[in-house]
Parts: sequence; C-alpha cells; structure tokens
Amino acid sequence: VQDNDDTPKRSAASISIAYLRAAAEKKKARDREFARELFREENEFKKKISVKIDQANKMMAAIGSTKSFGPAPDRDGIHMIKVMDPVGGDRVISVEIFHILSLFIACTAFIHVHPPKIKPADRSQVQEELRSVLEGTIELTKVLQEQLHELKLKGWNVTPRS
Repeated sequence: VQDNDDTPKRSAASISIAYLRAAAEKKKARDREFARELFREENEFKKKISVKIDQANKMMAAIGSTKSFGPAPDRDGIHMIKVMDPVGGDRVISVEIFHILSLFIACTAFIHVHPPKIKPADRSQVQEELRSVLEGTIELTKVLQEQLHELKLKGWNVTPRS
C-alpha cells in the first residue's frame, strides 16, 4: 500500500521538476534574445553617432573651424563625444549635448555655404521711399482734417474721448 502512495508522489515531483526545468530554459532563451536585441540596438546607436560625428566634422571643415569631434570612451554605459579644440582645449560632452550642438553647426554651415541673397538697399533709394511715405501721410492728414472740419460744420458730436 505504501509503494502505491510513493509512486504517484514521485511522478508528480518529477513532472514538477521537468516543468521547472522547461520554464527555466524558456526564460534563458528569452533572456538571450533580449540580450541580442539590446546588443543590436546598441550597435545601431553607435553607428548613428558615428555618422553624426562624421557629418559634424565635415560641416566644421566647411565653415573653416579647427574643432573636430570623435567618440569618447563610455562612462558606465553613457555614450560621450570628445570635442577636440586646438584653441579652447579638448573636452568631453554627452550625446544629447552633441545632438544640440550638431543642429547649431548645421544651421551655421548652411548659412555659411548659402549666404543670404539680400543686397543692402541703396541709401538714396531708402530716403526716397521714406519721403514718399511721409508725403502720403501728410496728404492723408489733410484729408482727415478736412473731413473733421466738415463734420464740425454739420454739427456732429466730435468731442474727443479720453
């Protein structure tokens, strides 16, 4: 009678152990896949940073700057960018700061390469235009004064509001 009681218990225990082993293997497989995905994302991020550094260096050369950028050793998994500046000295900045700086560099490079096509106005032309505006204003003032005079003659209520 005791042998019959022990057999089902062992079988339940062995089933439980097998289930736990299978669950542990599934968890390990999920963890490995997650680690691979993190590794892929990390590599993509590093490639994007590298491309952005190359672009920033080209733009700096286009505007004639001696500054350049390069990857810096990571600090505790935080990506950093090295700014190599012969004038101001080298320093290390975060990727976030580099992103903001690269946007500024892009705008500066665009303006440097494509200067505004607005030519300065000729001084005499500006003076002539201002005289014309002044004459128009004087004419309008005269017309308004005549209309005000007509309204006063007709008895309209023209008391100024304060």
